[in-house]
Amino acid sequence: MSMPKKLALLVLLLPLVAFEALAAKVSPSSLTMVPGQKSTVAVSSVSGSLTLTNSNAQVASAVLSGNKIQVTANAVGSANLSVKDKKGTVTVKVTVKPAMTVSPTSLTLAVNQKATLTISNPSGTIRVSNSDTSKVATSLSGSTITVTGKAAGTATLTIKDSLTTRKVPVQVTSSSGGPITGTTEGRLLASNCFQCHGTYGSGGFEKLLGETEAEIYEELVEYQEDPDFSTDIMAAHVQGYTDAQLRAIAKYLAKP
Repeated sequence: MSMPKKLALLVLLLPLVAFEALAAKVSPSSLTMVPGQKSTVAVSSVSGSLTLTNSNAQVASAVLSGNKIQVTANAVGSANLSVKDKKGTVTVKVTVKPAMTVSPTSLTLAVNQKATLTISNPSGTIRVSNSDTSKVATSLSGSTITVTGKAAGTATLTIKDSLTTRKVPVQVTSSSGGPITGTTEGRLLASNCFQCHGTYGSGGFEKLLGETEAEIYEELVEYQEDPDFSTDIMAAHVQGYTDAQLRAIAKYLAKP
């Protein structure tokens, strides 16, 4: 007597069901990381021994230890980690993105003074927490945080996205000259100067606060055009700015 067709088909499919049940599984099946970050992938339902192949060790290094893969992100890019047992191969996709940065990395403000923090390369939602709202007020708009000094003291701002955490210390001095009334034109451009010259050009390598608009503009043009200053760090910083942008920076720094 011949086997019914439906029963014969079921008998043929049973090995495939068993195969899928025994195939190795990975969790998570994909990773998104930033350089320097470490993560672990768990391997389960293993049949026989495991082997690991990495398509791009320069982007992410991976070490198989028992039923776990230790992954370290090295550089921006992507890599595929292939995990093989006797039943087949599963793949873990690793994507390494640039880490979020915040500029400047610290602030010094007077009471009622404002400054901006610029966020670059954010991943997902940006969240800002403030260790002392009585000393500092913050306002997030897009990828820019406006910081206002409220009272003398210190506070730490913690800025997070889905992959990175950055901390920015803020010091508020006791000087309270009232609200800042100077021009806001060129503020974002001039904020790039704060890392070396202090907030609003108040110190650092060279104090700019107190110089006239004409003096600051002449210095910027000199660094941009004079070959005698071509190896100076300032020459590298001013390249690419238009004349209008240099004037806006000078105008703002002369009266922030």
